[in-house]
Amino acid sequence: RANPAIFSHETLFKINSDIGLLTQVRYFSPEGEEIGRGPLPPEVGAQTTYWIYFRVGNVLNTLENATLTLVFADKNVGWTSRTATSLGSDFLFDPFAQRASWVLGEIPANRSFALAPPQAQIEVFAVPESDDRGQIPLLLKEIILSGRDTYTGVVLEKKYPPLDADLRFDERGRVKGYKVK
Repeated sequence: RANPAIFSHETLFKINSDIGLLTQVRYFSPEGEEIGRGPLPPEVGAQTTYWIYFRVGNVLNTLENATLTLVFADKNVGWTSRTATSLGSDFLFDPFAQRASWVLGEIPANRSFALAPPQAQIEVFAVPESDDRGQIPLLLKEIILSGRDTYTGVVLEKKYPPLDADLRFDERGRVKGYKVK
């Protein structure tokens, strides 16, 4: 009886990291402190400021050149220049493009939302116009999170839905009102 030949091939699969973003628009901090300014509910012709909270999750591999890009909704929405970040640079603002970017740099592997994820807050303002009456102010029309997976070499990019000032995570602010008067 002959011994059968056994052949083997090594197969290597590389899996991209999974990046994610959690956002909250707030007028009151989670502790109940008033951090927004101006009328709430927002009023036509008056400036109201809100804080947007971001938490970035990264599961699996390290990311490099990670960036969060925000595009403001229109000329009546913008950045007050007040920010806080836990990683990387502060936000950079391009007034001509109505865009702000947070360069996080490197995000270590396995930074889930529960395990000390990179965080940032940015204060934005909205000045509603008469045709905004009865509407929820739109703050950001584009939100893009990107970075290069250092294991697979793939540049990852996730686009998120537009963000309005509905205050869904701010119970105290929601009670006061969020539609333009």
